[in-house]
Amino acid sequence: MAKLGDVKKAIKRLDYSKPGDRAKVRTLLQPFEQEMNYDNDLCDIYVICGGPTVMQEAGYMVNGFSKDPKMSRFPSFPKAVEYANSLRRKL
Repeated sequence: MAKLGDVKKAIKRLDYSKPGDRAKVRTLLQPFEQEMNYDNDLCDIYVICGGPTVMQEAGYMVNGFSKDPKMSRFPSFPKAVEYANSLRRKL
């Protein structure tokens, strides 16, 4: 079984703006859900790559995307993906 460090290296090379790459991220990180709780950047990437439904369930937004920061962490899904892509450098 792969280690979390190896998975981080693998997902760092992916482009989260592509749906196929987002699916790969979710598949690769799923076995490490409990270990990711200590890495906020990795958790953000995992949730954002799950799409708007997962983001809603995780509490990233109250009722869809909104420009109001009290209602949503991101104004749109492309902005959320852009943020996730920026986190790759920190992995």
